[in-house]
Amino acid sequence: MAVFLFYPRLPDGACLTFVMANLANDGAALEHAVQVLNDHASAMAVSVWQGERHVATYRRPAARPSWKDPSETPWAIPCS
Repeated sequence: MAVFLFYPRLPDGACLTFVMANLANDGAALEHAVQVLNDHASAMAVSVWQGERHVATYRRPAARPSWKDPSETPWAIPCS
């Protein structure tokens, strides 16, 4: 088991807290990063560290626009 630190990042990159977990390997840490991101709704990403080693940064998937009317799409907005 290894100690991993998870830093939820706000959109501006700030980190207001961290989560520590003892996990078996990097794969388990990446799975835990998804849970940390789900637990911190304001976070856009989670940086994962094991000691001084940066393991990964997991980013929240970008939201896809849900336009119902094609005239509301950005490419349909008339230029003035």
